[in-house]
Amino acid sequence: MDRRGARAAADRRSPATTRFEPVLGGAFLLQRAEVPGVAVAPDLHALIGANPDGTFLQYYFDSRGVVRQYAMTFADGLWTLERHPPAPDFAQRFRATLSADGTTIDGAWEAHRDGAYVRDFGLTYRRPSQPN
Repeated sequence: MDRRGARAAADRRSPATTRFEPVLGGAFLLQRAEVPGVAVAPDLHALIGANPDGTFLQYYFDSRGVVRQYAMTFADGLWTLERHPPAPDFAQRFRATLSADGTTIDGAWEAHRDGAYVRDFGLTYRRPSQPN
């Protein structure tokens, strides 16, 4: 996605705005998301940095005061974010695919419960149309 942002919808019910922008001279990528009017969906900031091996780390901060660290990959049209057991509060993962035209990312968050991952909620990012 570009710095103009993307529209996201959790299970297509709640519109949100997400922006990705380079920060600190391009050394990191900042993700900002706002989810107005949905109490269970916090606003967030996440800072993404690259590891020497081509993977990434995402440091997540939200309006509830939650702080988390995720291992992240983005390759061959697949975006993953993962926290593995035993994570301090709970393990979870996100898996999403980028559309062929680069305008949509469609995925889902899963939570680790009773030894298995189960779907928590779906999430779709859509790039806004280019102005004429």
